[in-house]
Amino acid sequence: MKAACKFRMYPNRQQEAKLELALDTCRYLYNLASVDRKNAYETEGIADHMRTRPPCW
Repeated sequence: MKAACKFRMYPNRQQEAKLELALDTCRYLYNLASVDRKNAYETEGIADHMRTRPPCW
């Protein structure tokens, strides 16, 4: 069984601005990677998991 904890945050304006910037950056990078995967599939005909990658350790 997996357990999860939820926390409610009450950031001040400065913290909220930093969180918003971090989330915008994550969203931008995710969308960029998504477009890259889609283009690779359309041009090369291979899925992302089939590309060769260096090990991530």
